[in-house]
Order: sequence, then C-alpha cells, then structure tokens
Amino acid sequence: MQYSIVNKSRLHGNLRIDAEFYSPDFLQLEKTLNSHQTKIFSMYSLFIKKGIFDLSPDFYRDQGIPLIRTSEIKDPQIDFSSTVFLDEKTQALNRKTELMPGDIVFTKIGAYIGDVAMLPKKYDRYNFSQNVTGVKLKKDMIMPGFLLAYLLSKYGKGQIKRIIMLSGQGKLELEDIKNIKVVLLDEKIKALTHKIVLQVELLREKSVNIYREAEQILLSELGLLNWKPKHQLSFVKNFSNTQSADRIDAEYFQPMYEEILSSVSDNTKRVISL
Repeated sequence: MQYSIVNKSRLHGNLRIDAEFYSPDFLQLEKTLNSHQTKIFSMYSLFIKKGIFDLSPDFYRDQGIPLIRTSEIKDPQIDFSSTVFLDEKTQALNRKTELMPGDIVFTKIGAYIGDVAMLPKKYDRYNFSQNVTGVKLKKDMIMPGFLLAYLLSKYGKGQIKRIIMLSGQGKLELEDIKNIKVVLLDEKIKALTHKIVLQVELLREKSVNIYREAEQILLSELGLLNWKPKHQLSFVKNFSNTQSADRIDAEYFQPMYEEILSSVSDNTKRVISL
C-alpha cells in the first residue's frame, strides 16, 4: 500500500485534497520538476481556451476549415477520417478560436481525456469544439515539435494525468493546463527534437498516401474501384444456405458480400483461402 503525508501548507492553490493528486509518483515528479528551471505553459501561448460552444451540426460542411473534436485527437496525431468542416461565414463568427498548423489541442473531457496533438500543415487554418482545449502558441518563443514531444514525455504527460479533475466525469481545467511546467533545455536539444517530430509528421503523411495508392491499385485489380456497398433491409435466402454456412444472422448473408466475392472471382485467376 502506498501513502503520502502532506502538510496543509503544501496543498495547491486550488486546494486539491484528493489522495491521487498526492501519490508518491506525482510528488516525485513535482520534486524533479522543481529541481530544474521551468516556465509555465501559458508563457508560450497567445491563448489557452475552450472551443466553440454549442455549435449545431447544421453548420457542419464536407469541406472548408476543419473543426477539431475529441474524435480527431489521437495522441499525438490528428485523425481526419471523421472530420467535419466549417464554411468561411461560420469561421468568421468564431475567429477568436482559430488555430494554425503547429498549435496544440487537448481532449479536456471524456474517455480520452488528456490526449494531446499538434495540428499538422495539412490545412492552413483550424477551429475546435467545446470539449477541446486549444493552445495558440507563440512560435517565436517555443518550437511546436519540441513542445509536443515534451507533453508526451514522462514529465509532460505525468503533469497532465495529475491535474485531471476526478469529480464525477474527469475534466481538464484551463487554469491547470496554463500552469503545466515546461523544463528549460538546451536550444540544440529542443531544435533537434522539433526537427525529428516534423520528420515524423512528414513520414506519416507519406505513409498515408502510399497506403491510399496501394488500396486503389488493389481495388482496381479486383474490379471494385468504383463499387459502393449497399445495405439492404430485406432479402431472401434458402434454408440450405444457412445450413452450409452454419450461420443464421442476417448480416452474414447481406447481398453486398456476395457482390464482393463475385467480383474477386471474376477478376482474379486464383483465389486462395487464408
């Protein structure tokens, strides 16, 4: 069993009294950080704030300015597979929360609370939703790649885990994020870290493009390049089909699966069972 004895005078300004906040691991983390020169996160930011509040899905578009929601933040990358967009008019009405490539976003509530990502150069502008905390960086003071690496490190991630409020549903408070301590390191180390993170971003984008190209080639060879699945609510199958397949669930017998198998058989010389 682990326990900590903490004097009242050492309680943090917000008077956190939950035992987890003062666990031995977190106290050791605090001691380590205090033994180095640090600056608080807010000193490197133009703003740290919540995103657009209560934006109706009626404003979502298929293209435009990406709206970063918690579903996009995959620690440490942004997943654009389900991204929705804002048009110029909606973006103009919410200019105060506009972010740029290299800025930082946090998931501040929900199952993936504490996840953090850096906005890539894929788009030139972004915005973010109410369950996301956006950080517009002073890029002349801090290299975004280094900062992301630091926030993902033992010392950055450890602070994030510590400040998560555990009252009911966990959440990250803006004031706590602003007070995250960033260790002052040699400029050469920060520059090298920043460079590596940017290289990773480029390689990731390259891998996505190569995967997409390979997928297109495969679908073309199988005759499925322009095929779109059509889910049918009702269809008829013989009882003998259920016996031979040893399945009785309707999803298994969806006609779209037969279309795939038929196309594969017609467009390949040989089919091998795995």
